[in-house]
Amino acid sequence: MLALYRTLTFLLHPLMALHLRCRLRKGKEDPVRWRERLGHSSPPQNGTKGSREPAAHGGASLRSGAEQEAPNKRIWIHAASVGESLSILPLLQALMAAHPSHSFLVTTGTVTSARLMAERLPAGVTHAFAPVDTPQAVSRFLDRWKPQTGIWVESELWPNMVMMARERGVKLALVNGRLSERSARRWKRMQDTIATLLSAFRVILAQSDGDLARFQALGARHAACVGNLKYDAAETPVNEPAVAALRQALGDRPLWVASSTHPGEEQLIIEAHRRIRETHPAALMILIPRHPSRGAEIAALLTEKNTPFSRRSEGSLPLEDAACYLADTLGEVGIFYTLSPIVFLGGSLVPVGGHNPLEPALLNCALLLGPHTFNFSQILEDLTSKGAATVIHDAPELAETVSHWMEQTALAKRQADAAFQVVKTHQGVALKATDALRTVIS
Repeated sequence: MLALYRTLTFLLHPLMALHLRCRLRKGKEDPVRWRERLGHSSPPQNGTKGSREPAAHGGASLRSGAEQEAPNKRIWIHAASVGESLSILPLLQALMAAHPSHSFLVTTGTVTSARLMAERLPAGVTHAFAPVDTPQAVSRFLDRWKPQTGIWVESELWPNMVMMARERGVKLALVNGRLSERSARRWKRMQDTIATLLSAFRVILAQSDGDLARFQALGARHAACVGNLKYDAAETPVNEPAVAALRQALGDRPLWVASSTHPGEEQLIIEAHRRIRETHPAALMILIPRHPSRGAEIAALLTEKNTPFSRRSEGSLPLEDAACYLADTLGEVGIFYTLSPIVFLGGSLVPVGGHNPLEPALLNCALLLGPHTFNFSQILEDLTSKGAATVIHDAPELAETVSHWMEQTALAKRQADAAFQVVKTHQGVALKATDALRTVIS
């Protein structure tokens, strides 16, 4: 199966440039760096000669191809998207402290994650876009960076990347490994294929005991559970002047946040807020879509639903008559978590699988989630078992709970405090993972 996959992706490679250009037109690829996805260097920048990597914090850059100096021991960490990217930051800090003579490369696959990494990566760590999973793109990438160690995050098992890296002697590890029951059932039908892929990893560190058992049932060896790296994530950055400006604009209005929302979910949330305003007419909902690029789409929906709103991306503060503040900007979620005592976390009223509830928990928010949280089932179990999160099932229940907490603020505060304590109790995973990874870092 893996040989067939490699052959097919080799043959399809000429179409990848066309595919990426289509994604570029939709804003899903970086207009300057999109050729990195094919394994190529980025174009020259800032008047420099040769090819440069746009590095975190405007820091170090690396020459590509034959121009690149012989690397010292390079550790490559691959995280697919935003959530995985943020979860590796505490691990990256721990690895840098434990292995100061190594260089570090972080790859991600999305434009949003690249922007966040540019803001959050430590100085001296380089970011590159991950190559598409064709033999040609992966080969160029490996030729260029020559990593000694490759660390994959969660469930990012691209066959060509995994197998070709192992063939070149890259020591591989899978950290924060996640494998849902549904994914495990699908892989079970290709037992030999998944067993071969998992055998490429010298170390597999699962998020939970359940994930560990599923990995082992599929043939994983050298596997262990050290906990979930997301518990070690730093607090979401907060722009204090922006918080102060919003506090002044909001006054004492009742407030709640609907964060990381998805298509099909906003309609339900708008309906819930309409019900909330029947008993709390001054209540303001801060609506934060998972993808800020959907701002215009959601603005049209709010207009259709006769919901007065102000829009963050237009630079405005919430107007007094606004029922909703559409926060369609990137990297400002910490501002709104700081302002609001109540957060509903999206991707959970529709079957997306939910998003990380630990970010609002660290900022002392009372948590509400829908029933579709299979991406964070263990974390949700940790929270609900301590009375630190509440699951709702529809718009009426969401409205009822938010309204109740607006009236009984002590209840919301009690749950927020419980969530914060759960996070603190589970921290320390990054150091455990760093110790477990010593066998793949020389």
